[in-house]
This record gives sequence, structure tokens and C-alpha cells, in this order.
Amino acid sequence: HHGEPAENLHVKEMNLPKHCLLISVRRRGKDLLPRGDTKIHAEDRLILLMDAKDELKMREKIKRLTEAGE
Repeated sequence: HHGEPAENLHVKEMNLPKHCLLISVRRRGKDLLPRGDTKIHAEDRLILLMDAKDELKMREKIKRLTEAGE
């Protein structure tokens, strides 16, 4: 959403865990192949692939990045 910490971050600035791969950014109904310089927009959907053991850590990180004003 607008105003969240992830808005306008580049993928390379997200500091994803070592065993986590951002495989797609869904924007306005279309899938984009993300690169390091891809900028995250409000209302983007991120499609991630990770080891099951890293899921909780990644969910917590994404929650921090997507909570505007909290």
C-alpha cells in the first residue's frame, strides 16, 4: 500500500534472506521478472521461493516492510 516501507525500494535493497528468491513481481495483473534494480510499487504482489525453514523469518520481514505507519 502507499506509504509502506517497501514502497519505492529496489529489490537489491530488500536484504532478502540467503535462501530466499524473489521469482516474480505481480503488478496490475502482469508478472514481471524482478532484477536488482526493479523498484517495488504500492500494491505489487511479491512471489517468493524459499526453504520451508526460512518461511517464518521471511513472513516477519515482509510484514515489517508492508506495514505503513506502524
